Amino acid sequence: MLQIADGNLENSVSEQGPEEVVQVARAVNSMAHTMINNIKSMRKLVADVSHEMRSPLARMNISATIVQEGLDVLAQGQEGGRNPNLLYDAAGTPLACVHIGYILQEIEHMEKLVGSSLLNSRLDFQERMQEAKDVDFSSLCMDIALRHESLFKEKALILNLDIQPLLWVRGDASLLSLIISNLLDNAVKYTNAGGRVLLVLDVHNGYVRLQVENSHPGLSDEVMAHAFEPFFRGDCADDAPGVGLGLTLVKKIAVRHRGNALVERTDMGLRVCVMLPLLRSEAAV
Repeated sequence: MLQIADGNLENSVSEQGPEEVVQVARAVNSMAHTMINNIKSMRKLVADVSHEMRSPLARMNISATIVQEGLDVLAQGQEGGRNPNLLYDAAGTPLACVHIGYILQEIEHMEKLVGSSLLNSRLDFQERMQEAKDVDFSSLCMDIALRHESLFKEKALILNLDIQPLLWVRGDASLLSLIISNLLDNAVKYTNAGGRVLLVLDVHNGYVRLQVENSHPGLSDEVMAHAFEPFFRGDCADDAPGVGLGLTLVKKIAVRHRGNALVERTDMGLRVCVMLPLLRSEAAV
């Protein structure tokens, strides 16, 4: 019963003993079963709503882009000058174009939020991994790190890689890619310009260990304790970049692959560590 109280609803209370105890046990098991069904229904609702929102958001994005292109033409005026029927900001950009740009940014943010929410719900709702294959996790890390190179250069960040080659895991390559991308995205967002990011991939106690560490001011104990909870921002401002699901997805994907994820303070700043069961290491062979 204590396990059910701790949230392990799949456990059942033994329905043995005196009649009064049996009745209580049956009531607790029935309540736990009802809660499981309600949670599954709620997750399915989130997945369905997120899926339905994607199409109208895509159409809004197309329409706003068309309007922006039309305003750009209108703003040129008759001979390349300003159109007297439009208002301009101090930089000479039509205010209508500025606000259309804001709308497009909000649509992009909502699309990311919907996509992340849909995946978050899908990971909860699906009991089995759909596309499990042998994945060269070392090559995957290197490829994604190279794809992020321009983001690091744009913010003048130093990215150091220490990737042990030919480390293989078993899993869904697209989900595993998301682990790496989310960790690097977080590192770019939350590292001050001119800072440093370190990505290390090695083997530890039979697991492939991915560590992404970045220079970062110290975080409170509360933030450290709730880092993997969805939409938890802690010390960050409400307008901080991202949708608040990056680390949540990292941990869920790791657990789905029979691994885990943790966050810890370091002398440099902050480190996120992901452990995945090692399938094989060809480098050792």
